[in-house]
Amino acid sequence: MNYPNLIPRPDCGHAVSPQAEACVGCGRFFQLFATSLTVDWRGWAWTIGRVVLAVALISYVLSMTVYIAGMQRLN
Repeated sequence: MNYPNLIPRPDCGHAVSPQAEACVGCGRFFQLFATSLTVDWRGWAWTIGRVVLAVALISYVLSMTVYIAGMQRLN
């Protein structure tokens, strides 16, 4: 059978998918997937902190508005 989406591996010659992480025939991992991924979380920490602060501020303003409206009804 001929599978047009498969490409031969240069080291072992097995036909594999271009999206595969490892060769099905010999189990060797591709060089591309052996690299590590590093993520800088400092930017996310500031973003999450600002969102939490904004939610807290909005909650405070809304609760104070309800409180003041309730106090005005009592007078």
